[in-house]
Amino acid sequence: MVAQIALALWIVISIAFFAMLSPLRAFILTYVIGLLLLPVEMQTPTGWLGSIAFSTALRIDKYTACNIGALLGTIMFAPHILRRYRFDWLDALYLLIPVCIFITSIVNNIGMKDGLSNAVASLRIWAPLIFLSKAHIQSVSDLLSVLRAMIGGAFVYAMVAVLEFRLSPWLHRALYGYFQHDFSQFARYDRFRPVGFLRHAIEMSFLMGSMASLAAWLWLKGLLRPLWGLVPAPLVVLALFVGLACTLTFSGYAVFLLAMAVMLVFHFVPRQWVLMIVPLLAIGWMIGRYAGVLEARFLIDTASMIDASRAESIQYRFESEQIHLRAADSHLVFGRGGLLGMVRNEQGGLVKAVDAFWLIQLTFFGLAGLALWIAVWTSPILLLLANWRLTTGPTRALLAAVGVLVGIQIADFLFNSFPSPFLMILVAGSFGVVHAIRSYHATAPAAQRLYGGTPAPGGVL
Repeated sequence: MVAQIALALWIVISIAFFAMLSPLRAFILTYVIGLLLLPVEMQTPTGWLGSIAFSTALRIDKYTACNIGALLGTIMFAPHILRRYRFDWLDALYLLIPVCIFITSIVNNIGMKDGLSNAVASLRIWAPLIFLSKAHIQSVSDLLSVLRAMIGGAFVYAMVAVLEFRLSPWLHRALYGYFQHDFSQFARYDRFRPVGFLRHAIEMSFLMGSMASLAAWLWLKGLLRPLWGLVPAPLVVLALFVGLACTLTFSGYAVFLLAMAVMLVFHFVPRQWVLMIVPLLAIGWMIGRYAGVLEARFLIDTASMIDASRAESIQYRFESEQIHLRAADSHLVFGRGGLLGMVRNEQGGLVKAVDAFWLIQLTFFGLAGLALWIAVWTSPILLLLANWRLTTGPTRALLAAVGVLVGIQIADFLFNSFPSPFLMILVAGSFGVVHAIRSYHATAPAAQRLYGGTPAPGGVL
């Protein structure tokens, strides 16, 4: 009951934000605070925990509560924001995903109800987030404000990480009355993997790794002002690094190291092709694993030198991966659907659904579903490449940072399935920024464009 009250109350609080604050600040607070502090939804044999459930598809979880609050707040107190929205190819790409989900149910004879249910489940989470992000984020200064707010949320979570690292994950249970996962997965090396109010320690480690690398990049570029006007930028970066270390999760460490490596390469070799390195390698890995030409033994051997239990986990994932890939062969285009996605091993036992996002999409919704999601996530990189000559200085640095992080998200999909709503805000917001830059170059006098560089439309960095 506490969780349901919190969700309903958050919708009211979000609307109040829009009544009292600027639209952008209200938008930022609604999502950053809501996504980091609201309860995690769990399905149990008796129903749903952590959400207000009307049906299987129609549920108000933390994502939907933020969407409802931000949408109602914008309509009631900032309707002019909605007129700034422009439909473009990102929206078209995303809207094809629920269509693909619906077709999957039809071609597998699962029925229209299943297709509609799964399509609505996707739409209620992602469609409002993409729509509102594009409408609210309309300048480089807007994007920078959103990035700083996300770093601020991660800074608070660094304290949560240290606390739960020492005392065990207990905050979610203390506030909402239940733990959001299997507690046995959170003990490691005589300490605990923190989770806060997120779905899993892996999701928290990704948050800390991505935000630590982002903060370090903004600091390097001179764009990270003291947090809340009080906390110096070096201390923010240090706190995020400590929080990341306390997650005790190797995927988060890999996210940080890979993101920093790409960012540093881009710093010294500021060429657009740098941003495509990680996404292309990730896509190549998917193709290679499906075709059977890439051997994963080296990853298992490397992990065994660090931690034998991690090596066993990776080996199980790859064995399960091969079973699912063989099952996907017979339904390659549109997948097997949610009801038929579970496969059996040679002994006839059900194989647990794998953790990798790319394999889940390929098995459940086929090559069409996987390709559409990859296209959505790579869209800000492609957008920046297409408008490379229109960007300079801080503008290019911020959009490149978004490109690096979404590339790392795609790489994380090779092993995990925690699409970041924070990064989706940045994906959609990038389109609003680039639209503003295009408008500036289309209307500004030629001399101003030539000698004044690319300003931050709506605000100067």
